[in-house]
Amino acid sequence: MRVTIIPYEHRVSVEGASERVDCTSYEEINAIQWYGDHGEIEFVNTPEMVRGNEVITDFSPFQHLLDAWEVEAKKMLAD
Repeated sequence: MRVTIIPYEHRVSVEGASERVDCTSYEEINAIQWYGDHGEIEFVNTPEMVRGNEVITDFSPFQHLLDAWEVEAKKMLAD
């Protein structure tokens, strides 16, 4: 499953279907890209702090955002 999380836009996209989700606690992250079995975290860089992307193999810390996306997607289908 392809998932993209863009915290500053409060957007979670699953297989191209995007929903607004509260991502307030992730201001230091520009995007999270998940490709099914691996992914990467793209951090916000500032003049004071530059960080490279971090490869991840565990999506569980972000599962609650995917769960929230599912709730919002079901609401859209019901409308």
